[in-house]
Amino acid sequence: DISRIAHGKLELQKEDVDIHGAIERALNISAPDLKTKKIQVIKHFDATEHYCHADAARLQEVFWNIIRNAVKFTPEGGKIDIVTKNDGDHTAIIEFCDDGIGIEPELQSKIFDAFEQGGRPNTAAYGGLGLGLAISKRIVDMHEGTIEAESAGSGKGSTFRIKLKTIPGRRNETKPQPSPAEILESALAEILVVEDHEDTANVLRRILENAGYAVKLCKSVDEARAAAAEHPFDLVISDIALAEGSGLELMRHLKEAHGLSGIALSGFGTQEDLEASKAAGFAAHLIKPVDLHRLRVAIAEVLLGKEGRRGSSEPATPALAQ
Repeated sequence: DISRIAHGKLELQKEDVDIHGAIERALNISAPDLKTKKIQVIKHFDATEHYCHADAARLQEVFWNIIRNAVKFTPEGGKIDIVTKNDGDHTAIIEFCDDGIGIEPELQSKIFDAFEQGGRPNTAAYGGLGLGLAISKRIVDMHEGTIEAESAGSGKGSTFRIKLKTIPGRRNETKPQPSPAEILESALAEILVVEDHEDTANVLRRILENAGYAVKLCKSVDEARAAAAEHPFDLVISDIALAEGSGLELMRHLKEAHGLSGIALSGFGTQEDLEASKAAGFAAHLIKPVDLHRLRVAIAEVLLGKEGRRGSSEPATPALAQ
């Protein structure tokens, strides 16, 4: 992301986004860390205008970066207040207030610089590269919003404040969405999941199995090819950047050899990335971190776009979702 920002190649895939929903999803991702440190989260969602035209995945990434930052620098048993409100200019104001270590006055102007963690002692004590806030600022800037940090000083907590222009509620969707019944029916699918990052793979398998899918997890291209040769699957969900091969090459093979349709998972979502996924045979491209509901909608869309299940050679209806 830093490289893409530096070269002006970070692109947004905008849609109508519920800010409150994006915050909730970011909190869900952070739930294990919040629980481990026994940090209390108090939400005051007072904004009545809380929809904006944004890149949903990137906006969620901003909120997650700020929450993760607050968790990292807040002691065990601390508290994070999340407040949303509107001003008189159709702007949503989102504030994340923690009671952590705070920011020294001389460092507040540098907190959004790449590799800045509030000084070397903090970098040594808390780890990390200090890239999250730099990326977050650029994403907010690209949404024509603002982000700022303030603190009364060391040991006095921090407040991160984001301002985004709102839109008047959710606008009509142009693409028909699968019905709840169709999404539920798609849960009968047998899915081949290819992900070589162990923690990510286990989480993805767990949430898919909890949603009712039958899941076969593979951690390499060769393992996935062997599994598809031995058993008919309805769908493949694969990471693009695999340690021992490319998800794009895997998709080409699975489509040609077994007629499988697929959903790509990737940390990148430029138009170039989407086109590469489509050319390889993926029917959908989701950007990490992936929201479960969005993934289930994509699964239903891909399966509904096929003439049949398991082994159908008919191409899936393109549903390149960002």
